[in-house]
Amino acid sequence: MSVTHYSYGSCDTGAPPPSPDKQSEDRLSSVLQDQITENGLLDDEITTSNHNVKRRQSPSTSECIRTEQVDRPDLSAADGEEDDDDAPLPALSSLPDVRDRGYAWVTIAVMGLINMISNGYMRASGIICNAVIDTYPGISTAVTSLIIASLGTFRNILAPIVGAASEQFGYRAVMLCGALLCSAALMTAAFANNVACIVLSLGAMMGMGMSLLETPQVIVLSDYFDRRKELADSLRVAGNPIGGIILSFLFVSLHESVGIKLTFVFMSAILLQTVVPLCLIRPYHVQQKITQARKSQLTKTYSNDCEREQMKKAQIIEIHKKDAGHTRKKFDFILFKDPIYLTYIAMIFCWGLGFPHMFYFIPMYGRSINLSPTQNSTLIAYQSTLDCINRIITGMLLNRRMFEKRHYFTGCMLVGGAGICLIPFCGGFWTMICAMTLTTFCSTGFFTCLNGLLIDQFGRDNISSSYGFIRMIQGFFCAVLPPLLGLIVDVTGSFIPSFLVMGGGVMMAGICIALQPLIPSKNLINQLR
Repeated sequence: MSVTHYSYGSCDTGAPPPSPDKQSEDRLSSVLQDQITENGLLDDEITTSNHNVKRRQSPSTSECIRTEQVDRPDLSAADGEEDDDDAPLPALSSLPDVRDRGYAWVTIAVMGLINMISNGYMRASGIICNAVIDTYPGISTAVTSLIIASLGTFRNILAPIVGAASEQFGYRAVMLCGALLCSAALMTAAFANNVACIVLSLGAMMGMGMSLLETPQVIVLSDYFDRRKELADSLRVAGNPIGGIILSFLFVSLHESVGIKLTFVFMSAILLQTVVPLCLIRPYHVQQKITQARKSQLTKTYSNDCEREQMKKAQIIEIHKKDAGHTRKKFDFILFKDPIYLTYIAMIFCWGLGFPHMFYFIPMYGRSINLSPTQNSTLIAYQSTLDCINRIITGMLLNRRMFEKRHYFTGCMLVGGAGICLIPFCGGFWTMICAMTLTTFCSTGFFTCLNGLLIDQFGRDNISSSYGFIRMIQGFFCAVLPPLLGLIVDVTGSFIPSFLVMGGGVMMAGICIALQPLIPSKNLINQLR
């Protein structure tokens, strides 16, 4: 590609053109801006050839223009674009910014639908374990908790690897693999004839599939959203509780009608259908190129209005500089040297004690106080409905910057943890409803605030590492805690110690984040880089 430099002088065409000189992009843009502003060049057609000079008279100036051709790297060739005009303006390669609008909301709708199906399974896990106990009599609470332990472990511990894979191979390909693996896991469970196969399929395989489906979503969110990321994230995670509403009743109904094996086959088919909407999640740079191509078609007629062209160039230069510095690290271990990030590590340890296992132990406790499967499903559906509403409202409020995310996170953890502690003291359906109302706040605060906090404090480019490491650490605890909590229930014959541990852990998670202002941060991330 050739970029033309302009110089002004007398109309003496006998002087040989100056020799080519390598110039930086910033120098090129400043020279163009100064010269066109000072001399008022309008409606000029400038043709250039290597070391050949051609003069044209501008309608708005009497000076002659001498041009020289300077060889520069072809920045637009990388995108496969060619100039359509005979005399194009110098092109500064860049792609448009398409964040916070248009197709970005399509990706949120798709991810919400995926979460509705995949996380609906997670919320119905306690009901599924009750059905497994009915199908395989004699299984203890500690044994069935292995399903939850393996599910939570593989769902979380693989997050950094999945994040790196998303950067390497693209998040759409990774999420498609996750949908296929989840479907295969449920189909395998349909033909399982012992507890080991059930734990492997409903636990390990399903956990790996859900990790592949969920972890790339935070990268998609950071790519497509900036100013409205809080609202977008709340709409994305609002699909989680909606799935709990639907799948809880659906599983109970199918189990009573056709048995557990055909129920797994039916759920496998549902998860397989998610492959179709997942294809709509385009990589961000692909959507940029599509948007640029559409704009090029709409603006095919070349405009000689110099002011408009210069405004367009200034926009392109700024976006180009912004995109040039936009690089991600697959594994950024420097995060562990930041004391603020260590508060998130402590938070996820405390959080891992409680909420992730709540949806397993609540149906188990409901069964112990003689609640029917329909009543257990109603409890999960009620909590999921309230959670969905709270997440959407919270996202709207956060988007308006009405309060600090850290303060809201802390308050939700304290209220939700108190609700979990009250559950084992409930003796009937309606008292359980009251306790479940409080527990809703811990899930709302965690899922609507965490990603925004990580992006704000550690940057968009680090989200695959900052989020992935937190999920990985949570996975280690998920491998140990559910069997341990189940063993406590078997030994003591009571759910009170287990629920107190879970509720206390959630409350401590909020306190860890509340203490951040007291920690002297030296901004180690920027210093160590």
